[in-house]
Amino acid sequence: MSQDIYQPNPEFAKNATIKSMEEYHALVKKSHDDYEGFWADYANEKIDWFKPFDTVLDESNAPFVKWFDGGQLNVAHQCIDRHLDTRKNKAAIIFEGDRGDVQTITYLDL
Repeated sequence: MSQDIYQPNPEFAKNATIKSMEEYHALVKKSHDDYEGFWADYANEKIDWFKPFDTVLDESNAPFVKWFDGGQLNVAHQCIDRHLDTRKNKAAIIFEGDRGDVQTITYLDL
């Protein structure tokens, strides 16, 4: 198996969320050091909870685990509503038909 590592184009990398291998390794370390805390932080940063979760991970009935038990969210809000202040005129859906027709639907349209 090849162990080659291919570096991304610097122009592409400057817009990436994770900008370096050092940053990537730090993120992996954080997830290993405090697994549930890592996911709790990420979920609280990226998701608008309508009711906060009580537990991050419940493995008491494995393999039927529960993530973010007790939390409530609204999928329509997550996908559309929370973007209206900053992205209302940006494309949310781009449809390209078999005949070459294209339809763009913005967040505001949705």
